[in-house]
Amino acid sequence: MPHDEESIPALNDLPLPVEKRFTSAQLVRCPSCTRANPPTRMNCMYCGVVLPVTEAAATLRKPTLRPLEDWEQGYNIILVKGGADRASRESLGEMASLLRLDPENLRLIFMRGGMAPLARAESMEEAVMIEERLRSFRLETVVVADAALAVDSMPCKRIRSLELLEEGVVGREPGAESRLPTRWDEILLIVAGRLFVKRVEVDDLKALSAKPDAAQARELTGDEAVLDVYTRKQDGGWRILSAGFDFSCLRERKGLLASGNFRLLTELLRQRAPQADFDDSYLHLRQALTVVWPMVQRSEGGGFRRAHMGKYTAGGQTVSDNETQFTRYSRLLHNFKLRGL
Repeated sequence: MPHDEESIPALNDLPLPVEKRFTSAQLVRCPSCTRANPPTRMNCMYCGVVLPVTEAAATLRKPTLRPLEDWEQGYNIILVKGGADRASRESLGEMASLLRLDPENLRLIFMRGGMAPLARAESMEEAVMIEERLRSFRLETVVVADAALAVDSMPCKRIRSLELLEEGVVGREPGAESRLPTRWDEILLIVAGRLFVKRVEVDDLKALSAKPDAAQARELTGDEAVLDVYTRKQDGGWRILSAGFDFSCLRERKGLLASGNFRLLTELLRQRAPQADFDDSYLHLRQALTVVWPMVQRSEGGGFRRAHMGKYTAGGQTVSDNETQFTRYSRLLHNFKLRGL
């Protein structure tokens, strides 16, 4: 599994800029707690209420861009196009300061090209302010809400087998007898990528709070190919994974290896639905996407294990994967396709 994202610092690990001193006339009074705040802030630093926009603070305000929790809905500022690849070091530094990014990570996003998130704001007001500031650098951006991507509220339909017909394709979900028919001319977009999983298992939960050594931990990695198939409907689309898929639809062309069968299935879908756009840019952009949409990491308990006679330890593991990141990117492409962007 590639480890290119490990060199990228998380958003909450980046140093926050030190705010300079302001005159009493420049300070903004909170309408709720009445305390004075620096004019660079959008929300009160004491109670969190949105601060009024004064004439003196209009050009001084800076986005907070705090890292959002997994359950929070944010607003993504998506780079569409711009001449930032030719940006000077000074302007690159100004943009990086605005977006709370490392300048080298921002340069990486520009070098990769394509549509990529530059920031994820907690409010529409903050996102619009960032968009207006970036316009002065000749960057064209679009704000897309997490709600529009519907990563959690509209899960993908996992497809375990396909029936390829003359007029269309029929999908079947695991453990379900219902048929999901779709005409070939209804397929709008096919997005290809790979899902990566990294597991670090330890025999003692105490080791999860620190960096375990090689003797304490076991690291397991894996990846598999994935296809997201979308129609003109906003229904979450179909998700086809190479692992566990029944390739019987390939008939006599079915091979022994899942990797070869998956490539053949992709070619067949593209041939049967020539009007559908095919996008395999995810792997090329993954490192740039990780800057704003990091891999999801969670800790899981592994139950009690016998260490030696009379002693038991509670094991556990940390799991990081890019499924949410890929789903966001896949839904973003579908969203843009439906909007004609």
